[in-house]
Amino acid sequence: MSPSLLAEFWFAAFRLVWAIYWFGFQMPQQVFVFKFSAGILPIALSTLAAGYVGHYLGVPILDPARTRSYWMAGLRGILVQHATTLFYLPIAALLSSLAAHDAAFFLPSLGMSLLFSLAGIPIHTILGAVAGVGLYIFCQNMQRTGVRHTGAT
Repeated sequence: MSPSLLAEFWFAAFRLVWAIYWFGFQMPQQVFVFKFSAGILPIALSTLAAGYVGHYLGVPILDPARTRSYWMAGLRGILVQHATTLFYLPIAALLSSLAAHDAAFFLPSLGMSLLFSLAGIPIHTILGAVAGVGLYIFCQNMQRTGVRHTGAT
């Protein structure tokens, strides 16, 4: 498996668990600013965004020359989680304004979602650190056992 694909699936899986909790159980629908928040769409979009961002920003965790400690892996994981949120929110706000049939709804929806996402910063930070360190440990175990993750067949 290629490193970018491994990082993509790793961060998407962590985000999927978070998104199911956040959108499925935690968030009361009347408080959430996105009109399309009911259903699986916000969970799927958030997971796809995490996979996309993890594909590009999560790969250095798998490179021992670029990530040499748990701290570096944790910080890179935090970067992936926060970048995922910043990547996902404008897309979700755009879909929300399209669902409301009101283009003027985009900026207020984006602003409110950015303010509302501040509540998730501590959890995103912890989740990102755990995901980054977990991927680093997984990579170290693969290297110890001799399993290749370079994509060569």
